[in-house]
Amino acid sequence: MREVAAAAEPLLDTALRLDPQLSELYTVRGALRSEELHLDEAQSDLQHAVAMNPNNSWAFAELGRLYTMEGRPRDALEAYQHTLVLDPLDFLHHARQCIALTDLNRYQEAATACARARALQDQGNFGTIATGWLARTRGDIPEALKWNAEALNSEPKDIDLYKQRADLLMTIGLSALARDTYQRALAATHNDEEVHLGMAAVVYKDGGAAPLRSHLATSGLDGSAQARILLKTAYFHLLAGDDAAAQQAIARARSAPDFNEAEVNDPWFARWGDSDLLTVAQSELRNGDQEAANRHLHEILTLLDREMAAGMDRFGPYALRAQVLALLGDSGGAMQALTRAADLGWRREWWAQHEPFLSALRGRNDFRALMARVAASNRALIANAQAQLAH
Repeated sequence: MREVAAAAEPLLDTALRLDPQLSELYTVRGALRSEELHLDEAQSDLQHAVAMNPNNSWAFAELGRLYTMEGRPRDALEAYQHTLVLDPLDFLHHARQCIALTDLNRYQEAATACARARALQDQGNFGTIATGWLARTRGDIPEALKWNAEALNSEPKDIDLYKQRADLLMTIGLSALARDTYQRALAATHNDEEVHLGMAAVVYKDGGAAPLRSHLATSGLDGSAQARILLKTAYFHLLAGDDAAAQQAIARARSAPDFNEAEVNDPWFARWGDSDLLTVAQSELRNGDQEAANRHLHEILTLLDREMAAGMDRFGPYALRAQVLALLGDSGGAMQALTRAADLGWRREWWAQHEPFLSALRGRNDFRALMARVAASNRALIANAQAQLAH
């Protein structure tokens, strides 16, 4: 992406000097800056583009995508509504509207938008993928697996689809099927790092800390050149109880060529309940740096507050809030957030009882009762998923 930006920026500057009134040029530059995570600059360009030309559907679409990335679903939906008035036959607009409606907990409207996206898509499968995300957000793992299988049929070399499938299976404890998924992914994509990273969760679920340490020692993940891979590897070192290795992986991530500080506390991943900054804070706590850990935990809370104020109402931010509050010592607030997450479709019961983030809650009766409730729900989901996968 950096190479593309370096080549494109001078061309765009020249074009804007020649024709500063062309809305589409600001749209291109805004889209480029959005990809680079220069979000304030991207928003300025895209808003300027639509002010210059209110019929620029592409600019509205890029604004909607930017707002989705920032965790602002109400603003995203408004932008997509403008886009769909101007360009109602592009399936991508309907799929992205589906995502915004999902984030707003407007599931029936989201399902309608996703159905429209699937009906219109002729090339690509993003309508199918968005439908699977909707099912996952609602906690319907078997339905999400169905749409994931359809997406994989059309894109059998997409590593992200294999990762999503394995995560769905691991969420409800089907580790053998997740292992099979990663073996298929390796054969189809030859992406060793992503497969080794995913398999770390399978190994830990099946055997605990000792096999996980062995897996990490032989996987080569600590030698990755990718910041995201290194940060996820640090998380698994924490699960394995190797605090020094986690700290070293985080340091290597920060030195990686592609490291971007904004991505460590990324709104897109927070909407799914994931945060690399949470891993960083846990590592700091393990190494006695309470001040840095508290600062980073409050950064996550600030992001979550902003997302929720912007209309976000899905299980991920509540689950992440629960983990942050538990680490900060607010067990009551953590339980309230975790209960809301479960009500919205959160299903990671096994992980809640084995990851370090919620350890402060495990002695509470209300935590045990909530875990029993989610486990019972998961048993029904497992039966449905296994019946579906058998056909």
